[in-house]
Amino acid sequence: MKKKIMSAILASAMLISMAGCGGKETAVNNVDLSGPAEENTMPISEEPITITYWTPLYGNIKSYNDNEMFKKMEEITGIHIEFVSPPKGQENEQYGVMLASDDLPDIIDRQVGDLYPGGLERGVEEGFFLDLSGYIDKYAPNIKKLMEEDDYYRESMTLENGKIGAVREIMTEPELPWQGPIIRQDLLDKIGAEVPRTPDELYKVLKKFKNDLDIKYPMVLDVSSNHIPSAGFASGWNVGTDMYWGEDEQYHYGPYEESYTEMLTDLKKWYEEGLIDPEFATRDEKDIEAAITNGEVGFFCNQAAKIPYYEATAKSIDSSIEFTPIPYLVPEKGDTTSFILNTSRVKGSAAAICATTEYPVECMKLLDFMYSAQGSEMCNFGIEGLTYEKDENGNCFYTDFFNNNPEGIDKTDMTYLYARNDGAYLKKTFRGQTEEEKTNNIQNIWLTDAVRPDPAPECRFTEEQNDEMTTYWQDINTYVPQYITKTIMGMEDADSYETYVQRLKDYGMDTIISNFNEAAQKTLQE
Repeated sequence: MKKKIMSAILASAMLISMAGCGGKETAVNNVDLSGPAEENTMPISEEPITITYWTPLYGNIKSYNDNEMFKKMEEITGIHIEFVSPPKGQENEQYGVMLASDDLPDIIDRQVGDLYPGGLERGVEEGFFLDLSGYIDKYAPNIKKLMEEDDYYRESMTLENGKIGAVREIMTEPELPWQGPIIRQDLLDKIGAEVPRTPDELYKVLKKFKNDLDIKYPMVLDVSSNHIPSAGFASGWNVGTDMYWGEDEQYHYGPYEESYTEMLTDLKKWYEEGLIDPEFATRDEKDIEAAITNGEVGFFCNQAAKIPYYEATAKSIDSSIEFTPIPYLVPEKGDTTSFILNTSRVKGSAAAICATTEYPVECMKLLDFMYSAQGSEMCNFGIEGLTYEKDENGNCFYTDFFNNNPEGIDKTDMTYLYARNDGAYLKKTFRGQTEEEKTNNIQNIWLTDAVRPDPAPECRFTEEQNDEMTTYWQDINTYVPQYITKTIMGMEDADSYETYVQRLKDYGMDTIISNFNEAAQKTLQE
């Protein structure tokens, strides 16, 4: 973990050092944005061209250049997309090196907050990224239509200065949680226990897994994920795992709340009692996956899409193994929680066009294609006749090749190999599901005790605020994971709660929260 942290620090330092040089490195693109809007007809380019597309790798794949759907898209658009992706775990470091070089891609697609040091608005102001406002008006009819029909989409993509620096991953409707708590149902049956709904009930179940069934790892924690523990677990202590919009209509930072440290204190007790994998701090995703599929784990948090793969693989060892999602934890039975993932219709992924591109219009049209009926269908479902079919009403459904791949590839990785998952496009929330399947979706189990909160207001920060918070977040994002791990493991050099809170104050946490709430109030008053 220290290696990852140091990489992030080095990358951040590099980004800051070259932030003011963006304008010197960019080229002026003489594009006529006047005149009437154009239709986005295919092919986009009569002559074959190559557009480079930088994006992190997700899932268990080696390169998006192997994606069959994008090969098909090339036939339609006349554009070959050359994907550039850093090795997993080196995203920030390699991104910093790339931004400081003369070898820039045409499009960069990653989390919107990570696109440029000091924020996306600064990236546009300094001429590093194109302002897409005029390009969308003239060359992107599908994106423009979405923004005109839904103010939420428009506001989410519009910067404080009124410009548009990137297009976002847009959901057709609010998404179900993609991740949550999962337990071995067969083990629950063996100990005669009901599904745990609270931290106390889970603790008792984990003790029985260990003492009665001799399960090697009653619970695993994944430090490679964005948050440890995840939202569906931390909800049991009524706290979020990052910045969150509370019921009091204010932004909070979960790890800054006292209840978050109370959760860590409980986890420390569980760790001391052998209920948590003792080597969790050094495990990577593959290690954890192996332990789960070997039948060594009783409880964990992960993606719903992983459950069929885990179960199929584990059953080859023990046919009785059965994984099931359980409701997001609540403090006491009868309580509800609003700490759920994915209530927004606009996700974090964002695609920006570098001002150095030789093909600004083609880049804009390519991105727009992914919001069209044809392009969105391909991104969501892949290749018709191979990964999906249509019924008589035009509804798309995944084929058996996708759902039960003969090579044993799970559904999540199938989307990375034959369609899209993360990224800037129009994403169908319940893709491939009938209304009955949508109702019976196992992810609904996670919402059993949940109340969907109103979407958090979009926060658009000034350049000064972005500059200020970039520095603050560097310290916070380095310190908080260390505090979490050391506290759970009971390490001697773990800071006390009082010291932890003071250090977060010193790192500017109060200012960050104030900036978020100031920005939120501006949005609410618009």
